[in-house]
Amino acid sequence: MAEASFTPECYLELLPEGDRDPPQKRVKLESDPIAELGGATEDEEFWFDDNTVILVAGQVKFCVYKEVLASQSEVFKDLFSLPQPPQLSTGDTHEAEDRRRPIVHLYDSPESIRHVLRVCMPPFPQKDFFVATAREPSFEEISACIHIGHKYQMTNLYEQSIAYLKRYYTDNFLEWEQLDTCTPAGFTRTDAIGVVNLARSTGELSILPAALLACTALRGDLVRGFLREDGSRERLSADDLERCVGAIAKIVGTTLAGRLRTLIRKPSPDCTMHHRCKDGLRDLVSGLELRMSRARDPHMRIEDLYEEDERKLCKRCWDLTVKRDLGRRRSFWRHLPELLDVDLEVQAWGTMSTIMM
Repeated sequence: MAEASFTPECYLELLPEGDRDPPQKRVKLESDPIAELGGATEDEEFWFDDNTVILVAGQVKFCVYKEVLASQSEVFKDLFSLPQPPQLSTGDTHEAEDRRRPIVHLYDSPESIRHVLRVCMPPFPQKDFFVATAREPSFEEISACIHIGHKYQMTNLYEQSIAYLKRYYTDNFLEWEQLDTCTPAGFTRTDAIGVVNLARSTGELSILPAALLACTALRGDLVRGFLREDGSRERLSADDLERCVGAIAKIVGTTLAGRLRTLIRKPSPDCTMHHRCKDGLRDLVSGLELRMSRARDPHMRIEDLYEEDERKLCKRCWDLTVKRDLGRRRSFWRHLPELLDVDLEVQAWGTMSTIMM
């Protein structure tokens, strides 16, 4: 494969859509990066005098190892190889030291760059970014790694970040079943809104149904969204907001109807206490009203819905009820994209590998 060349015009591809300037203005911007460097402050976390490149994002400059970034990104490798503009001396010793290093202006938030540097720079692992860490990553960290990883072709970082989301926002029924919570440990519940937007922006639509399902449980926060660390507010698009609002009643109705069908069935054919178990099933139906907030959660298992002393059924009847509830959850999962009105977008959903046990 021929080595990629990176001309100054290629900077256009790294700019946000609304920030792409006419060529004559862009040339002026790229011709004198030193002029803007003086107004940027050194990052407290990533400024090391012995490092080899300066990255400028917003009003923050980072001094890091260019070899580490170049080894993970062909885009960074090419950016670092671009010739630097002529440098005029100002007599400032500290500024002169900066001028000896390549300077690259990035059109990204300093918060995003800092998150990426935290997982890419030594001594952090570079093969398993989110496995060997002692803490769970936040949504802000995962979001930054996905956006920067995609933009600068940091394939390993991007793929690991997407894989992390897929552990929780899965398209696999068996994996969904094993989750204690659908919210990653380092996330908040409202971060599901951001996950939906990531699914849209990256085209990773397999995470979309589970993320939209999480959004339907947000109540007022569904409309308000949440505040990002850079001060912006993350919200669903109008179309996805409409989908979630329209799906709430359908999801609750489907879940409660499924629970009723599970409990109004006849006792097990092998039951030796038919009348007692029939009354026990009726009591479980009556008890739904007392635990409605949990009963409407489609992920909630019947074993977790009722305490042991409330299960006035023989072992055979209880085991059969548990099996029927598993069937309810499997049926719900199969129809989830349809309930959320994304069945045409997520056409591989409901394949044998994702729903069968």
